[in-house]
Amino acid sequence: MSEIVVAPGTTTPQLGLIVTSTEPITLRQDTPESPIIATGSSLADQIGVASIADLIAVNISGEGGDDILSGAALADTIAGGAGNDQIVGNLGGDTLTGGAGADTIDGNAGADTIDGGGETRH
Repeated sequence: MSEIVVAPGTTTPQLGLIVTSTEPITLRQDTPESPIIATGSSLADQIGVASIADLIAVNISGEGGDDILSGAALADTIAGGAGNDQIVGNLGGDTLTGGAGADTIDGNAGADTIDGGGETRH
């Protein structure tokens, strides 16, 4: 079961989310000031944040598997973990980490920090 949790007392976030997995994926924001956190499974996940209006940042962790992960217009932190991941930062000054595997990483616009891990394709 997937879960979306919004902290009590916050405004309703405008959020577009694409998630494909056979295991649970959790998306949470603990406080209005904290980043949105999406954590994938050990399988091949697809996590994409399509649109965010009033949120501060997005942290996406694909864990294991060959993941497809994409951020939004904010300063996102995206980590692929093990596997041959495809990571796209989109807008904002993103921190993108591939981890183990042959990863494809595209920062797009913004002053991004990219760590491809041990086996990196450009």
